[in-house]
Amino acid sequence: MPVCLMIFNFKREGLNSMNVTYSPRTGAAVLLWLFCLLAGVLHSPVLAQTDAKAVSVKLVEESGNWKLLRDGKPYYVNGAGGSGSLELLAAAGANSNRNWGVGEGTRARLDDAHENGLTMAVGIWLEHERHGFSYSDADALAKQSGKVLAQIKRFKDHPAVLVWGIGNEMEGVGDNPAIYQHIEQLASLVKKEDPNHPVMTVIARAANESNLACGLSARTSRSTTPSRQNESTC
Repeated sequence: MPVCLMIFNFKREGLNSMNVTYSPRTGAAVLLWLFCLLAGVLHSPVLAQTDAKAVSVKLVEESGNWKLLRDGKPYYVNGAGGSGSLELLAAAGANSNRNWGVGEGTRARLDDAHENGLTMAVGIWLEHERHGFSYSDADALAKQSGKVLAQIKRFKDHPAVLVWGIGNEMEGVGDNPAIYQHIEQLASLVKKEDPNHPVMTVIARAANESNLACGLSARTSRSTTPSRQNESTC
């Protein structure tokens, strides 16, 4: 961004008036200063953030195979998770980074990723039962849903967003279908709010796949075929 200096000869009279002595030379300086001011505004991070637009990312099926398209082109994820240097990650040949949840530094992290040519799998934290959260508490679930949607609305237009990661290992031992049902409901809400980015979830294990199948619809990428006995318990 250019730095411009301009010197005016002026005589100030009172608090709200200013007499400026103009000449062709000072007039040219004024034009130069206005040009530099405009250039500075156009290059300001605030304006860039306001004008930033989401890059469309979609999962498409072709001949029985699924592929990820970003801006209409095949996108193969080659990245890492964590909060380390994104400049170093890009230098290593990666193209994407994953975090675990939204916080005060998320905007800066997304900006950093974009500047380094990286995308982000943006984690949306969901509470864990082992930490005292109850997935049978309707009020708690409503509050969590509102929090998730607020985070989606805040960052959905950032060009570095690749996918949303709803939750991280919140399933515990995997025996509570209510957790997966809540994730499915959240996924539908997120897709309605932001049709430009896919939604995924992150689990450590599925101790009981019938519970996973009971909670998630056929739209999930993982195929499960529970027995009829297990189906009857959904």
